[in-house]
Amino acid sequence: MRGHKLYWHKQSVVRNRAEIEEKSNVSWESDTQHTQIRPVSDGVTFKFRVHFENLLAYEVGALLWALTLPCGANEQYRHKIGMGKALGLGSVAISAVLHLTERSVSASSADHSAQPEKKGRYEQLFAGQDWHRAERQTSEEEDKEFLKAFAGFAVGQPDMKVFMTDSRIRLLLTMLRWPGPSADDTQTMSLEALKVRPVLPMPDHIGDRLLSPGGQGRSGGPANARTTGRFQSERRTPEATQSPPRGQQELASERRKPLDAPTRKVIEPGVQGRQLEANLKARFVEKQGAEQQPEPIPATKTPVAEPARVIAEPQSIQEVEKGMLVRATVTEVRFDAIRFEIGAARLPGTMLESRVIPKAKDVEELSERFPIGAAFELWVLNVNKKGNVQLAMQKP
Repeated sequence: MRGHKLYWHKQSVVRNRAEIEEKSNVSWESDTQHTQIRPVSDGVTFKFRVHFENLLAYEVGALLWALTLPCGANEQYRHKIGMGKALGLGSVAISAVLHLTERSVSASSADHSAQPEKKGRYEQLFAGQDWHRAERQTSEEEDKEFLKAFAGFAVGQPDMKVFMTDSRIRLLLTMLRWPGPSADDTQTMSLEALKVRPVLPMPDHIGDRLLSPGGQGRSGGPANARTTGRFQSERRTPEATQSPPRGQQELASERRKPLDAPTRKVIEPGVQGRQLEANLKARFVEKQGAEQQPEPIPATKTPVAEPARVIAEPQSIQEVEKGMLVRATVTEVRFDAIRFEIGAARLPGTMLESRVIPKAKDVEELSERFPIGAAFELWVLNVNKKGNVQLAMQKP
């Protein structure tokens, strides 16, 4: 199956661990189809930190929402981590506390020495016997402002209720709702049921009846009108009698027929999702700066003749200028530089090893590429205080 996968929460696994334990005899030394794990007991608490830097307000809000899922006091949501997610393991509740570091604090008070805690992270080094970190825990109101900024960036309105109307967010939270749907609605399909492969419903229709060809239910047993409390008034009309066994050709023909249309409006997250992605991209470009426009390609390119290289012949250091092209003769090769004599006046010049193009591996390669007495055309970078001309192989 392609795409990101989510698994339903199964609170029954917490109450009855025997549901996930292997009941048949397994040779653990030679078996390659089983994995031995030791599940963590429910109620165990772990702590971890998420470090971030240089985030904008809406980015902090996105991180805060993704961790805590703050979507109303009447609903509970859980994340899933670790192994055994399909079996119902790994359901965790995350509560986050946001701490911010004040890098610098505006000088509202001129006396910083009287209140050293008001200084920013980079305005003071020590705080007593410890480093001065300038960290503070955000208030509940500040967290709400970050969430509003995230909602404003995502859907254009700083309101989490509007953000919650997006179909993809609703479907995501349906999968993360705790304690999850009935175990009968999410049980693993049998091999017999997989042969006919019924189309799976959307997450918020998981309680609706889904018939397989042959009148079997999702797990391969007799079909029934299972519904959750949320969709009790929306159940599909069950068949009066179970269909008799049919042949393979009849089953294949039945599989090609569409399933009964649900009584409620079918959610189409793709349309709103594509619009949301387009809006996100537009706002990102707006906040990061104007999008760079590609340079127009001329219809015809007119060749431009390069100017002739003019080699200067300075007679003294005073005549040497930056950007001048000179002819220099090698007089000495060292591991860090090459020494030259420039022109007929034999003015002293030096080119550092770091300015050699392409870069040489060692002094032996430098000596091979710059033999004593060989002449090269080089560019003048500048003249130092000692009257030595600094040279380079590229025009400055």
